[in-house]
Amino acid sequence: MYCLIVDDEENNLHICGKIMSQMGFDTKLVNSAETAMEICKTDMPSIIILDWKMPYMSGIDFLHKLRDMIGGSKPSVLMCTSNHQTEDIKEALDAGANEYIMKPFDKHIMQSKLQRLGLLEY
Repeated sequence: MYCLIVDDEENNLHICGKIMSQMGFDTKLVNSAETAMEICKTDMPSIIILDWKMPYMSGIDFLHKLRDMIGGSKPSVLMCTSNHQTEDIKEALDAGANEYIMKPFDKHIMQSKLQRLGLLEY
């Protein structure tokens, strides 16, 4: 299964990429929502792990554009951020995120979220 990880912080990209690779996902790491949008136009992933706060195009803006694209309803989107406010979680889910994960997280938290999405077996 192909996973696109979108985060403007290199350290977060590599940590998340390592976790997803350990769980058997083929991963592609990108540091901007603009680059992710271009990738999705030609190679739609099964899952997108998406940082909320990025320059130029936020994760929420990306999510709205993704869901409006042809085929953009297919990937599961896991919004990943340090925003812990209930209204932020609601906004992400209303925008089309399938699940929400708060930084910092570890392999066990990620595994639980992916199981909840049906992307990993229990």
